[in-house]
Amino acid sequence: IGRNCLVLRGPGPDQIVVSRIAAAITAGERIETEILYYRKDGTPFWNALVINPIRDETGRLLYFIGSQVDISARQEAAARFVAAEERLERVADELQSALDRKTALLHEVDHRVKNNLQVIASLVHLQSRCLNGESAESALSNLTERISALTTVHRLLDHSGLDLSGDAGHLDVAAFTRELLEDIGAEPGAGSVRVDLALEPVTVPASQASALGLLVNEIAGRAMRQASLQSNDGRLHIAARKAGTNLVMTIEGDGVGPGGDQDTSELGRMLINMLSKQLKAEIVWIDAQLGTRVTITVPLAGRPA
Repeated sequence: IGRNCLVLRGPGPDQIVVSRIAAAITAGERIETEILYYRKDGTPFWNALVINPIRDETGRLLYFIGSQVDISARQEAAARFVAAEERLERVADELQSALDRKTALLHEVDHRVKNNLQVIASLVHLQSRCLNGESAESALSNLTERISALTTVHRLLDHSGLDLSGDAGHLDVAAFTRELLEDIGAEPGAGSVRVDLALEPVTVPASQASALGLLVNEIAGRAMRQASLQSNDGRLHIAARKAGTNLVMTIEGDGVGPGGDQDTSELGRMLINMLSKQLKAEIVWIDAQLGTRVTITVPLAGRPA
């Protein structure tokens, strides 16, 4: 209607934007920006403003041509998005705080369980020293070994990877196996065993950790004891790897058979069967070069098949 677009200015335009527009016009340059303008009734709206200089063949400035587009809907949507993002950040912070509290609680529970297991193992060990019967002493010794394996599991449980899926932590299979063998190797007669490890980095969720720890202790402990009874140096090989969504462990050594270790063979076989069912694991015993090879295949819980 023949009036300058500055009539759309109101009380709240960004002075920095206004100064940029003025500077561009003074310099005869193009400018593209967004500015808050006002309608005749005083309601604000966001305006996308483009101003281009028009020059003749010699470069002399003749006119400016400006175009304006109401982008209020886009700006409102952007504001809603920012507000939603801020709400999500607050919710995420609250969830992370709850997760941190849960993690701290799990660490405390594991610490108490580990201490209680150590006390129980000490009591059983002290009781075994008071017995004269060889079979009873051996049974208590094996019980102490199983309790120690559970203690190692709880000590090594890592909750640093705890997430909102509810996963309560993980056990590093390689670290557990190494510490287990160190504990077993401290037993009399086990020092002559030559141990070969091929342990790839694999973790199992906390829900499977105790059962797997007992299962590995049962088979590897028997293997270590049987290997230590050989006239020459006993040999023991343990490997662990991840195959798809499964953990595959191989324990191979002199005399690692399901019928060895007479004082614990019946209970040991029962425990192995019970633990393998609990883990839905497949266990295969075959004759091998070193004596017997045991292959344990465990589906890892919480991971898609």
